[in-house]
Amino acid sequence: KTRMRFGFKTRIIRILMRRADYFITQTKAAKKGIVKVTGIREKNIAVIPNVLPYFYQSVVPVRKSSNTTNIIYVASPAPHKNIEIIPQVAHVLKHEYGLKNFRFLITIPAEESGVASNVSQTANELLVGDEVVNVGAKTQQELVSLYEAASLGFFSSVLETFSATLLEYMYFKLPVVASNKPFNTEVLGDASIYFNATDAKDAACAIYTVLNDEELRNKLLQRSENRIKNFLDYNEHYKSTIEFFRYICEETSKN
Repeated sequence: KTRMRFGFKTRIIRILMRRADYFITQTKAAKKGIVKVTGIREKNIAVIPNVLPYFYQSVVPVRKSSNTTNIIYVASPAPHKNIEIIPQVAHVLKHEYGLKNFRFLITIPAEESGVASNVSQTANELLVGDEVVNVGAKTQQELVSLYEAASLGFFSSVLETFSATLLEYMYFKLPVVASNKPFNTEVLGDASIYFNATDAKDAACAIYTVLNDEELRNKLLQRSENRIKNFLDYNEHYKSTIEFFRYICEETSKN
Protein backbone atom coordinates (compact mmCIF):
# COMPACT_ATOMS: atom_id res chain seq x y z
CA LYS A 1 0.00 0.00 0.00
CA THR A 2 2.84 2.38 0.80
CA ARG A 3 4.48 1.75 -2.57
CA MET A 4 1.21 2.32 -4.37
CA ARG A 5 0.56 5.55 -2.47
CA PHE A 6 4.04 6.94 -3.15
CA GLY A 7 3.89 5.80 -6.76
CA PHE A 8 0.60 7.64 -7.28
CA LYS A 9 1.93 10.72 -5.49
CA THR A 10 5.05 10.70 -7.66
CA ARG A 11 3.00 10.65 -10.86
CA ILE A 12 0.97 13.66 -9.70
CA ILE A 13 4.11 15.58 -8.76
CA ARG A 14 5.68 14.87 -12.15
CA ILE A 15 2.55 16.14 -13.93
CA LEU A 16 2.55 19.35 -11.87
CA MET A 17 6.28 19.88 -12.41
CA ARG A 18 5.87 19.63 -16.17
CA ARG A 19 3.31 22.43 -16.04
CA ALA A 20 5.78 24.81 -14.39
CA ASP A 21 7.98 27.23 -16.33
CA TYR A 22 10.53 28.12 -13.64
CA PHE A 23 12.02 26.50 -10.56
CA ILE A 24 14.04 27.54 -7.53
CA THR A 25 15.96 24.69 -5.93
CA GLN A 26 18.90 24.41 -3.54
CA THR A 27 21.45 22.05 -5.10
CA LYS A 28 22.83 21.27 -8.54
CA ALA A 29 21.88 17.65 -7.92
CA ALA A 30 18.23 18.67 -7.59
CA LYS A 31 18.49 20.87 -10.67
CA LYS A 32 19.77 17.93 -12.68
CA GLY A 33 16.78 15.88 -11.55
CA ILE A 34 14.33 18.65 -12.46
CA VAL A 35 15.79 18.90 -15.96
CA LYS A 36 15.48 15.14 -16.36
CA VAL A 37 11.82 15.10 -15.29
CA THR A 38 10.63 18.23 -17.07
CA GLY A 39 13.01 18.83 -19.98
CA ILE A 40 13.00 22.51 -19.01
CA ARG A 41 15.85 24.85 -19.97
CA GLU A 42 18.60 24.94 -17.36
CA LYS A 43 18.57 28.75 -17.26
CA ASN A 44 14.97 28.55 -15.98
CA ILE A 45 16.13 26.78 -12.84
CA ALA A 46 17.86 28.79 -10.13
CA VAL A 47 20.10 27.02 -7.62
CA ILE A 48 20.04 29.05 -4.41
CA PRO A 49 21.71 27.12 -1.57
CA ASN A 50 20.19 26.80 1.87
CA VAL A 51 21.39 29.06 4.68
CA LEU A 52 22.14 28.17 8.29
CA PRO A 53 19.01 29.12 10.31
CA TYR A 54 19.47 32.62 11.68
CA PHE A 55 18.79 31.47 15.23
CA TYR A 56 21.96 29.38 15.30
CA GLN A 57 24.09 32.17 13.90
CA SER A 58 23.56 34.06 17.15
CA VAL A 59 24.91 31.11 19.16
CA VAL A 60 28.60 30.69 19.91
CA PRO A 61 29.15 26.89 19.92
CA VAL A 62 30.67 25.53 23.12
CA ARG A 63 31.86 21.94 23.33
CA LYS A 64 30.54 20.14 26.40
CA SER A 65 32.37 17.15 27.81
CA SER A 66 30.39 13.93 28.13
CA ASN A 67 31.19 10.48 29.47
CA THR A 68 29.18 9.04 26.59
CA THR A 69 29.97 9.17 22.89
CA ASN A 70 26.79 10.75 21.51
CA ILE A 71 26.10 10.22 17.81
CA ILE A 72 23.26 12.51 16.81
CA TYR A 73 20.85 12.22 13.89
CA VAL A 74 18.40 15.12 13.67
CA ALA A 75 15.65 14.06 11.28
CA SER A 76 11.93 13.60 10.84
CA PRO A 77 10.53 10.05 10.73
CA ALA A 78 9.94 10.21 6.96
CA PRO A 79 10.89 7.02 5.06
CA HIS A 80 13.64 8.70 3.05
CA LYS A 81 15.48 9.71 6.22
CA ASN A 82 16.51 6.06 6.55
CA ILE A 83 16.34 6.07 10.35
CA GLU A 84 15.68 2.33 10.38
CA ILE A 85 19.33 1.64 9.59
CA ILE A 86 20.49 3.00 12.95
CA PRO A 87 19.84 -0.12 15.11
CA GLN A 88 21.80 -2.17 12.57
CA VAL A 89 24.68 0.31 12.63
CA ALA A 90 24.65 0.32 16.43
CA HIS A 91 24.71 -3.48 16.45
CA VAL A 92 27.83 -3.59 14.25
CA LEU A 93 29.57 -0.93 16.33
CA LYS A 94 28.85 -2.74 19.59
CA HIS A 95 29.13 -6.39 18.68
CA GLU A 96 31.67 -6.37 15.85
CA TYR A 97 33.86 -3.36 16.62
CA GLY A 98 33.49 -3.59 20.39
CA LEU A 99 32.66 0.11 20.77
CA LYS A 100 31.58 0.91 24.32
CA ASN A 101 29.66 3.68 26.02
CA PHE A 102 28.04 5.22 22.94
CA ARG A 103 24.51 6.29 22.01
CA PHE A 104 22.64 7.21 18.87
CA LEU A 105 20.34 10.13 19.64
CA ILE A 106 17.40 10.45 17.24
CA THR A 107 14.64 13.07 17.21
CA ILE A 108 11.39 11.32 16.35
CA PRO A 109 8.31 13.27 17.57
CA ALA A 110 6.31 11.55 20.30
CA GLU A 111 3.19 11.38 18.11
CA GLU A 112 5.13 9.26 15.61
CA SER A 113 5.00 6.35 18.02
CA GLY A 114 4.83 3.80 15.19
CA VAL A 115 8.23 4.75 13.78
CA ALA A 116 9.73 5.12 17.24
CA SER A 117 8.34 1.74 18.27
CA ASN A 118 9.73 0.02 15.18
CA VAL A 119 13.19 1.47 15.73
CA SER A 120 13.05 0.61 19.45
CA GLN A 121 11.86 -2.94 18.77
CA THR A 122 14.61 -3.57 16.22
CA ALA A 123 17.20 -2.11 18.59
CA ASN A 124 16.08 -4.43 21.38
CA GLU A 125 16.11 -7.44 19.07
CA LEU A 126 19.67 -6.59 18.05
CA LEU A 127 20.68 -6.08 21.71
CA VAL A 128 21.38 -2.37 21.32
CA GLY A 129 18.33 -0.99 23.11
CA ASP A 130 20.48 1.18 25.39
CA GLU A 131 22.51 2.47 22.46
CA VAL A 132 19.57 3.82 20.41
CA VAL A 133 17.74 6.60 22.24
CA ASN A 134 14.84 8.66 20.91
CA VAL A 135 14.97 12.09 22.59
CA GLY A 136 11.81 13.29 20.81
CA ALA A 137 11.26 16.41 18.73
CA LYS A 138 13.36 19.36 19.84
CA THR A 139 13.19 23.11 19.40
CA GLN A 140 16.18 24.93 17.96
CA GLN A 141 17.12 26.05 21.46
CA GLU A 142 16.97 22.49 22.76
CA LEU A 143 19.03 21.23 19.84
CA VAL A 144 21.87 23.54 20.82
CA SER A 145 22.50 21.54 24.00
CA LEU A 146 22.36 18.26 22.08
CA TYR A 147 24.78 19.50 19.46
CA GLU A 148 27.22 20.79 22.06
CA ALA A 149 27.24 17.43 23.87
CA ALA A 150 27.50 15.33 20.69
CA SER A 151 30.65 13.70 19.34
CA LEU A 152 29.53 13.12 15.76
CA GLY A 153 26.76 14.08 13.35
CA PHE A 154 25.17 11.20 11.44
CA PHE A 155 23.08 11.59 8.28
CA SER A 156 21.81 8.48 6.51
CA SER A 157 19.11 10.04 4.31
CA VAL A 158 18.60 8.60 0.82
CA LEU A 159 16.59 11.49 -0.66
CA GLU A 160 16.99 15.24 -0.13
CA THR A 161 17.17 18.56 -1.87
CA PHE A 162 19.37 20.25 0.74
CA SER A 163 19.10 19.47 4.43
CA ALA A 164 19.95 22.32 6.80
CA THR A 165 20.87 19.65 9.35
CA LEU A 166 24.22 19.32 7.58
CA LEU A 167 24.89 23.01 8.09
CA GLU A 168 24.01 22.71 11.76
CA TYR A 169 26.43 19.81 12.21
CA MET A 170 29.26 21.80 10.64
CA TYR A 171 28.46 24.98 12.55
CA PHE A 172 28.52 23.16 15.88
CA LYS A 173 31.89 21.62 15.04
CA LEU A 174 30.76 18.02 14.68
CA PRO A 175 32.64 15.62 12.42
CA VAL A 176 30.07 14.34 9.92
CA VAL A 177 29.40 10.85 8.60
CA ALA A 178 26.84 10.96 5.78
CA SER A 179 25.34 8.80 3.05
CA ASN A 180 27.23 8.97 -0.22
CA LYS A 181 24.57 10.82 -2.19
CA PRO A 182 25.01 13.83 -4.53
CA PHE A 183 22.83 16.10 -2.37
CA ASN A 184 25.22 15.46 0.54
CA THR A 185 28.56 15.52 -1.26
CA GLU A 186 27.62 18.80 -2.92
CA VAL A 187 27.00 20.47 0.44
CA LEU A 188 29.67 18.81 2.58
CA GLY A 189 32.44 18.31 0.06
CA ASP A 190 35.55 16.96 1.80
CA ALA A 191 34.17 17.89 5.24
CA SER A 192 32.57 14.47 5.72
CA ILE A 193 33.26 10.76 5.59
CA TYR A 194 30.73 9.00 3.37
CA PHE A 195 29.16 5.54 3.35
CA ASN A 196 26.84 3.46 1.20
CA ALA A 197 23.40 4.62 2.35
CA THR A 198 21.94 1.11 2.59
CA ASP A 199 24.98 -0.61 4.09
CA ALA A 200 24.97 -0.65 7.90
CA LYS A 201 28.44 -2.18 8.05
CA ASP A 202 29.85 0.54 5.82
CA ALA A 203 28.22 3.20 8.02
CA ALA A 204 29.58 1.60 11.18
CA CYS A 205 33.07 1.41 9.65
CA ALA A 206 32.94 5.14 8.79
CA ILE A 207 31.79 6.09 12.28
CA TYR A 208 34.35 3.89 14.01
CA THR A 209 37.14 5.29 11.83
CA VAL A 210 36.25 8.89 12.66
CA LEU A 211 35.85 8.26 16.38
CA ASN A 212 39.23 6.54 16.60
CA ASP A 213 41.30 8.86 14.43
CA GLU A 214 41.91 12.24 16.07
CA GLU A 215 43.91 13.54 13.13
CA LEU A 216 41.06 12.75 10.76
CA ARG A 217 38.53 14.41 13.07
CA ASN A 218 40.62 17.57 13.22
CA LYS A 219 40.90 17.66 9.43
CA LEU A 220 37.13 17.25 9.04
CA LEU A 221 36.46 20.01 11.56
CA GLN A 222 38.89 22.38 9.86
CA ARG A 223 37.23 21.71 6.51
CA SER A 224 33.78 22.21 8.04
CA GLU A 225 34.84 25.54 9.53
CA ASN A 226 35.86 26.77 6.10
CA ARG A 227 32.88 25.28 4.29
CA ILE A 228 30.16 26.62 6.59
CA LYS A 229 31.22 30.16 5.66
CA ASN A 230 29.55 29.60 2.28
CA PHE A 231 26.15 29.15 3.92
CA LEU A 232 25.83 32.06 6.36
CA ASP A 233 24.88 35.03 4.17
CA TYR A 234 21.13 35.74 4.08
CA ASN A 235 21.75 38.90 2.05
CA GLU A 236 23.31 36.86 -0.75
CA HIS A 237 20.41 34.40 -0.57
CA TYR A 238 17.92 37.27 -0.84
CA LYS A 239 19.83 38.95 -3.66
CA SER A 240 20.01 35.73 -5.70
CA THR A 241 16.27 35.19 -5.27
CA ILE A 242 15.42 38.73 -6.40
CA GLU A 243 17.72 38.40 -9.41
CA PHE A 244 15.93 35.25 -10.51
CA PHE A 245 12.53 36.91 -10.10
CA ARG A 246 13.78 39.74 -12.33
CA TYR A 247 14.86 37.19 -14.92
CA ILE A 248 11.39 35.61 -14.81
CA CYS A 249 9.76 39.01 -15.29
CA GLU A 250 11.99 39.78 -18.27
CA GLU A 251 11.32 36.42 -19.88
CA THR A 252 7.59 36.72 -19.27
CA SER A 253 7.44 40.21 -20.77
CA LYS A 254 8.95 38.86 -24.01
CA ASN A 255 5.91 36.67 -24.42
